[in-house]
Amino acid sequence: MKKDLLTVKELAAELRMSPKSIQRAYRKEEIPVQWLGRMARFDLAKVQRAMERKVNSVDRRFPAD
Repeated sequence: MKKDLLTVKELAAELRMSPKSIQRAYRKEEIPVQWLGRMARFDLAKVQRAMERKVNSVDRRFPAD
């Protein structure tokens, strides 16, 4: 069974990042977060799209020579 929403720890494991990096990203509003009470939950597909958009926007600001 596939889970729809992941915890910080689960998302960090999926993306091979530290939980601290995930927390920093959602606090800076770089990745989408859903709040269930006081618990942060993440949709993996939405997070991956947000990260891809961020990478693409950086590429446009710093084009290769």
